[in-house]
Amino acid sequence: MNPTRRHELRIALGLAAGLALAMAVPGFVHCAVDAPEPSECLHLVSGGGLGNFLMLLSMMACTALLHPWLPPGRGRGLGLALLVLAAAAVGMGLAWLAHHVDPKLAPGPGPYLIQVMLTLAACLVTAHEATQRARAEGARARALNQQAQQQERDLATARLQLLQAQVEPHFLFNTLAHLRRLAQTDPQGARAMLADLLHYLGEALPSLRDSESTLGRELGLVRAYLALHQLRMGPERLRLHFDVPEALHATPLPSTSLLSLAENAIKHGIAPQVGGGEITVRAWREGEQLLLELADTGRGMSAASGHGTGLATLRARLKAMYGEAASLSLLMNQPRGLIARLSLPL
Repeated sequence: MNPTRRHELRIALGLAAGLALAMAVPGFVHCAVDAPEPSECLHLVSGGGLGNFLMLLSMMACTALLHPWLPPGRGRGLGLALLVLAAAAVGMGLAWLAHHVDPKLAPGPGPYLIQVMLTLAACLVTAHEATQRARAEGARARALNQQAQQQERDLATARLQLLQAQVEPHFLFNTLAHLRRLAQTDPQGARAMLADLLHYLGEALPSLRDSESTLGRELGLVRAYLALHQLRMGPERLRLHFDVPEALHATPLPSTSLLSLAENAIKHGIAPQVGGGEITVRAWREGEQLLLELADTGRGMSAASGHGTGLATLRARLKAMYGEAASLSLLMNQPRGLIARLSLPL
């Protein structure tokens, strides 16, 4: 028996016991007012209460068993009416049986018994119908919510694939143009830049269509990306620091998530600043969360900070993949610059 059915059975037993106890109240009143013999009073109250309990439980069982067979649509009203009659018939049959055993336990057949049983049956059927409708609406709402979440994940994946398909063309064009100039003025520097470019492409291209990576792979991609910018800008304008324990390298991470933070730091923080700055990548574990931080000493918070396509897409992907368990926050760095912090569940 599944948990839902067990829960329904417990509710039915409790409701039947409560109604039986309520229907036994007249017996208690009779005992208190008329003061019959204790043995007769005990027989009247216990027998009547047990009989009412079994009668109500049987009517509930009849309602639960026949309710799934009711037709939907226009014929449902007629089906509910027939179900009320069936449950009332079960109740009247058990009441007649109890009256046959002992007339004091239940009233005999008559208009009063028919009215009581029809009223009880109508209440039971109405309550069961309302419960089933509420359950169906809840299931429909959950299905719609899951569908919406799936659509949101698909949209985030499509955005990611679009961004990945572009492979930062302006970045590649600028790098190739700088590489051509270096080939004419500094052949050794050109060879070093070409090696870094090949390293970057070797890290980036195999994972273009992947939605999930590891911290180690993402770190290698960002190292190659920032090394290219360091050659273009000069080591005095872009200084790099990494503090990522090797024990965390196998931790799953959304692909290109760290790269999005690095691109944002270069574009909005370091590049617009004449003197350049530093970029520091840190990662550590805090409880059941992985904290990943990319800090720069660039221009700091501006109107464009946090509103680029890359960070917006990253936020959408985090929400689709982890819900409220993951977050991306932007903080002010000291004495200047910006800190982008990712918090992901382990």
